[in-house]
Amino acid sequence: MVATKTPNIDKLSLSQLEALNRETQDRIKSLREEARFKLRDKVVQMVTEEGFTLEEVLGVKKLKKSDKRASQPKYRGPEGQEWSGNGRCPAWMKDEKGQRREEFLISTNENK
Repeated sequence: MVATKTPNIDKLSLSQLEALNRETQDRIKSLREEARFKLRDKVVQMVTEEGFTLEEVLGVKKLKKSDKRASQPKYRGPEGQEWSGNGRCPAWMKDEKGQRREEFLISTNENK
């Protein structure tokens, strides 16, 4: 490691301190990520050398995209369009001027 002189922070302006803080935080983030990757590689190596998988040792299952649950529709448009209420408001709902969002709610019995 190269020894660097620590700046005398008492003589730095606010903007210089903020810049130094950003640089310090960026460096800390970089070092932590590097350490995390090295640790992960060590753990994977140890686990595989013992003949196990990470899932077996840690008791976790990797989620596949197909494992993620789709949101149930919460709103239904005039032509049967459906929207879960997550993400951007659909065009069909915006196009219905003068109507409130609540008017498109699907009843709980209808949604099942």
